[in-house]
Amino acid sequence: MASKKNSLLEYVNSPFLNGGGYSRPSLKSDEAPSPIPALGSGFNQMLYGQSSTPLTPVFSTYEDLPRAPSLGYGGSQLASLKHSYDNLQFNAGPMSALSVLQDQEESSNLGSFYHGSSSGSPIQKLVETGEFSKMNYAFSNNNEFLSLLHRLVKGRLTIHVFDLYSKAVEDGLTFDLNVYNTVLSIMANDENAHASSSAIQNLLGVYMDMLKVGLEPDVLSYESIILALCRRADYVTKEIESLESRVKYSAKCVTQDLQSKITSLRSEIPLETAVFIYTSSIMSAENISYSSSFYNQMLSTVCTYGADVQLTFLMENLKPNVFSSESSSTLVPVLIQCFGKLGKLEKCIQLMHRFNLANRMFTHPNASVGVLKALLEAYFYNDCISDAVSVMETILTGHGVGLIPVELSMLFLSHLAKKGCYKEAFSWLKALERSPKFVVTANVLDDILSSACSNGDVDFAIVFVRTYSLAKFSGQYVALLRYLELLAVEQRVDVLRLHAPPLIRSVSSWTNHTFANVYKALISSGHLAVALRLLRKHVDPRDRFDTNQFPAYLFMLIPCVFNDFWEALDSNLRKDPNVCLHLLSILQTQRGFLLLSFNVHLLRTVIYHLAKQSDYSSFLSPRMFAFCLEYTAFIVVQTEGSDGLVNDLLLLLECFMKHGRPLPFTNVYIVFRSLSYLEKDDDFVRKVRAAVFTEVSTGFSTDSGGGRILADISQVCHDVDGLDVVNQEANSAILKMLTNSPFQQVDINMLLFNFGKLMETGTYLHPEVYPLLISVLSKNKRFDAVQKVFQHTKALFRLMKSSSLEKANWFLALVLDSMVLASSIARDFHMSNTYRQEMRELGYVPRASTFAHLINNSSRKGDTDDASTALAIFEETKVSNVRPSVFLYNAVLSKLGRARRTVECMKLFHEMKDRGLVPTSVTYGTVINAACRVGDERLAENMFIEMEKQPNYQPRVAPYNTMIQFEVQTMFSRAKALQYHNRLCIAGIKPSSHTFKLLMDAYGTLKPIDIASVGTIFELMRRLNTPVLAMHYSACIHIQGIVLSDIKAATECYNEALEKARAKELVLDANFFQSQIESLVENEQLDNAISVVKDMEKFGVKLNAYIVNALIKGFSKVGNLERARFYFDLLETRGTTRKEPSTYENMVRAYLYFDKAMEALEVVSQLKRKRYPGPVVNKISSLVDTYLQHNNPLFTKHSPSHKKQGSPNSAAAGVFHGKERKPNTPRQQYNRIRE
Repeated sequence: MASKKNSLLEYVNSPFLNGGGYSRPSLKSDEAPSPIPALGSGFNQMLYGQSSTPLTPVFSTYEDLPRAPSLGYGGSQLASLKHSYDNLQFNAGPMSALSVLQDQEESSNLGSFYHGSSSGSPIQKLVETGEFSKMNYAFSNNNEFLSLLHRLVKGRLTIHVFDLYSKAVEDGLTFDLNVYNTVLSIMANDENAHASSSAIQNLLGVYMDMLKVGLEPDVLSYESIILALCRRADYVTKEIESLESRVKYSAKCVTQDLQSKITSLRSEIPLETAVFIYTSSIMSAENISYSSSFYNQMLSTVCTYGADVQLTFLMENLKPNVFSSESSSTLVPVLIQCFGKLGKLEKCIQLMHRFNLANRMFTHPNASVGVLKALLEAYFYNDCISDAVSVMETILTGHGVGLIPVELSMLFLSHLAKKGCYKEAFSWLKALERSPKFVVTANVLDDILSSACSNGDVDFAIVFVRTYSLAKFSGQYVALLRYLELLAVEQRVDVLRLHAPPLIRSVSSWTNHTFANVYKALISSGHLAVALRLLRKHVDPRDRFDTNQFPAYLFMLIPCVFNDFWEALDSNLRKDPNVCLHLLSILQTQRGFLLLSFNVHLLRTVIYHLAKQSDYSSFLSPRMFAFCLEYTAFIVVQTEGSDGLVNDLLLLLECFMKHGRPLPFTNVYIVFRSLSYLEKDDDFVRKVRAAVFTEVSTGFSTDSGGGRILADISQVCHDVDGLDVVNQEANSAILKMLTNSPFQQVDINMLLFNFGKLMETGTYLHPEVYPLLISVLSKNKRFDAVQKVFQHTKALFRLMKSSSLEKANWFLALVLDSMVLASSIARDFHMSNTYRQEMRELGYVPRASTFAHLINNSSRKGDTDDASTALAIFEETKVSNVRPSVFLYNAVLSKLGRARRTVECMKLFHEMKDRGLVPTSVTYGTVINAACRVGDERLAENMFIEMEKQPNYQPRVAPYNTMIQFEVQTMFSRAKALQYHNRLCIAGIKPSSHTFKLLMDAYGTLKPIDIASVGTIFELMRRLNTPVLAMHYSACIHIQGIVLSDIKAATECYNEALEKARAKELVLDANFFQSQIESLVENEQLDNAISVVKDMEKFGVKLNAYIVNALIKGFSKVGNLERARFYFDLLETRGTTRKEPSTYENMVRAYLYFDKAMEALEVVSQLKRKRYPGPVVNKISSLVDTYLQHNNPLFTKHSPSHKKQGSPNSAAAGVFHGKERKPNTPRQQYNRIRE
């Protein structure tokens, strides 16, 4: 027995299972566990969505261009400096800021009952200060472990079973066979296991651990592991088939990433592993008895996907009990399928007769549809087509077309077509369609059309497609591709020109095919205009089809389409300026500039023809002329002037200067960069530069002498090497500190020490190091040091000014740009505007990342509409022609999303992609959050799927938490919330504390309430050493006190959290106290709520608007308006936040409920003095308007004798309870009170 077990261990650890290792905690056993290889080299790649070979774009945008002037400064040293500075300025800093933005998504209010953030600073405080002391909740025995596993199963949280298992092993718990079987069974039957390579790898790891400790697997162990591997084999095979359908006809430049995925999947061998483990089981345990359901699934998988030798071995070693009368009825279909694949048709017939005799149900085909399907498959597999047709004819004759099962008909038609009998399949299809119950599927149509195309029967294919229309073939991209290619090869241009336009873009996007033959057929037959129209539709970036269905490979495919189209043109057409101009107009619609094989020829043909014209407007529109000029400049800069287009660029510029017509430039900086490659005199270049700047948008201006211009500082570069005053030793030391670590890890004290030594010697840093130094200091909040560095730069500026005013101004503008950034971080808006104005006086504007920081830090005290401020700053970047960046768009998208301005948010998102910028996971997280805020589930889901399919996707926890929160608090769907939680875990992301809090909400607030699962999540967190924070106690208090109205249990939870806070094990926040106050108010225990406010003072937690909202509601409920107003006013002096619109609304409603219209108007007047958006103010003021229109304002002045305080006016109450009454207020009195 031991030798057989060792052979199994050797097999699983052998190179046969090539790939990475399985990492697990050490086991207490005599034999130390060896690493278990993964099921393939691509497991980690597939898990994390990464490819082993990075994608290489084949086109560039203007922001990819190198700087035109040759940079000195020690060659590689300056290159390193610029790379590091760009990383800090555009990546490190922005990404850090955007990480904060995305983390705040988790605490955003999407209809939460907490009305405020639930994560945020307490989490960071715990992590950064280390105040949280993790408790080691070790399992004491197997029963305790099993109990938690069963609760996870009940709560559908089985994806965490392996984590708990690893923790238990780490704690030294020794498992028996029952525990191992339970773990294996739960993991194997998890609904996500088959789609996750890591889940299968972990499952094998548990199985190996069981063998390592000397336990002998039983039938339950084997069935769990083998069936899980069979399901994985089914998933892997289907994934490979889908990917191969996209690779088979694709352009070579696109297939690299898809091919790597196929290679990764092929490296897995789950079916071989399943067969090996099964073989080992029957050899080691002679009396083992598998269930019929096990044989059904395993034999079916091996028969469908396995090799003949594997199937033969299994069939020869089936035990006699498999063919018993008790189990054969369920196994007959799969046994027939197996014997059919092995070519033993006589066995199939015997099984068929045996089944009929045993069940006597063959009087109706629906009773034995499984057996009939298996028999048909056996006949078709062995090319016994006539026998298969005979079976169908027998059923048709005996029962009629209406009684033939649809699934049986579909299988028959599909196999008949695949065998090349497409005409017979079509005949059968028309016969079966006489039944009103029969509805043909797209898959059957696909098989018939594909068979006809494979046989080159173009006439049949045309008739067949016209019979069912193109809409019926939706999603059958490979068949439609072959159909269009057949039309092209057979020169059926009359049909091709009709069927190609509605299909070409979607089919090309799925199959990654360029349709070169289609273009050749159209062009060679004299339909050049049709081909050009088809090309425009083929590559139209505005055609936004379902991006969830087509991953983003179009940016690599489109250049291939253009190149193949060019190859389809003959030499005469390539010289035709009208054809080239038409192609240029199509290229103008693309995002960015494409690098094509015929760029030079195309542009030169257009330019030479243009040079012969007396007036270019007769040949080119101003927009096309501007694009032609920019495209030529792009190629010149991209090739550093080596492609011979420099003279052509000169011709275009001379034509521009000669005619002097306005041009709508969109990428003007490319033209500026290209000027450095001209050999014309400097005077001509200066005139061209000045003329171009006068044509661009109004953000550019000139000084009184016409020589100074406003320019994005990132687009201008000067050679400032060779300054004698630069201390090279100190410069290298400081530069190394700034570039070798993220700004958070820079030793600021040592940095300032080195800079102080520099100042003592009277020397300076290299001019381009100063902006980097200021940026790092400001991001570390050392604003005092920033000012010292700034003063030091002024002395260097004066030295540089004596030799070159232009270079000195450029250097000072660089420094001012970094000072704008520093001021924005310090929230010194006055100095930020001052520095920006000084830059403009020098002729420059800040770079995109600086504007992004301005947007991120644009919120001022009392500012309630920072989205409008952000948009104003963003519009300034457009007016000033600042080169955009992803960070800039992310900043403004975040502001718009938080303001629930989703339409504008999505408009900017598409604008960003149209400008050639690739969205990051941060961008998608922002857009998803915006969609969730307005309750647009479809948009949120589509954006989420699009995000996951991006080639550059890097999984982050924030977007998943956003979707979970949205499903829980807006859509009230626990099932969908759990789906996103599972997707988070499958993506290899560890759930955050906020994730678990959202799961608690899902079980504790959505019906049916499952309070047991809430406790399970609490225990799961503790077992996994996940910090239990104040937000989790807040959730429990809300569930117990408000949802279940168990204020006693809520108070016990509250007191437990207080004890932990006193023991320094927990940091309490305002949301925690808010939950308890809301629970007490809901349960009419207002006095106890006051004691909670006192507890807040003891723990140093201040009031916020949402706590005050609860207190206002509570005191208004008992008629104590004075106390409600006390807390309303108290928020301004002792609160951590300003009043929210909801605070004003609650106070207004309270006053109106008790006929206090004058007091309500006074609250509204306070609201109007704040800078809230108009719709927010109008919503609250309309409450008073409605009240005054329906009630006599004379009744608002109640004296104590008229009505006791706390006695609501029934008429006033009707306003808020939906009771309608006729207005009885005179207009004069109404107007007087309004005044």
